[in-house]
Amino acid sequence: MPASSLPITPTWSPPSVNYCVFKAPQLKDTPVARRPVIRSRNHNGSVMIDPGDYLIKPAESNIEHNALLVLMADPDVVKVDCQQGPIAYTDQSGGEHTTVFDIVVTLKNGSRIAVVVKRATKARKDDIGEWLQLVTDQLPSWFADSTVLVTDEHMPSWLVSNARLFHSVRFDVARTVEEEIVRYADELRVPVSIRELASPFGGTSKVFRAIVRQIFCGNLKQSAPGLISPTTVVQSTRSQEEAG
Repeated sequence: MPASSLPITPTWSPPSVNYCVFKAPQLKDTPVARRPVIRSRNHNGSVMIDPGDYLIKPAESNIEHNALLVLMADPDVVKVDCQQGPIAYTDQSGGEHTTVFDIVVTLKNGSRIAVVVKRATKARKDDIGEWLQLVTDQLPSWFADSTVLVTDEHMPSWLVSNARLFHSVRFDVARTVEEEIVRYADELRVPVSIRELASPFGGTSKVFRAIVRQIFCGNLKQSAPGLISPTTVVQSTRSQEEAG
């Protein structure tokens, strides 16, 4: 039998720690008032795991999926609920209706915001703002304190990409090197690129995700909004506050 022409496979070794080490207890579905269709020709539904409570959260569309990612990445948001309601309201003609809100977020200050997610072109065509104001005026206080309309125009691609990255790194197991990186950033006291900050710790290939985790945790801060990459300039939050 002729020898194999395939290359010799080297001895397997574990990948570097710069990847998502998923950690989660037994996963459960989140309670919803409306279960979005996931598999359909007319829908682009999806599900994701919320790293805040490890519940499986459904989304009816790609825009809603992105909105969930962005809201989960917001440092002021402590809880995200999907497909909440139904909420009863009366239209201008006296007709009675109910609606289910796409998302309801709870903020650090305890307030709750009911979120409607729509494509911007459709929101303008259907004059969603007028309808939303009508519903908001009749919103029960126990359900939410206010409402907001979120469209694709509110979520630039860099913001969604960052939110997706934050969502991923939040499932990584915390590493002691993260504390060392933050201490080093404190000592530098000046803004540096992620590549420069990572240099003493093996480079971006080793600790990029660890640095991103600390940006999400609030110990490091981007100097300017934009896509997070090795060239992104960051600074210790503590040193920035002291300087300010």
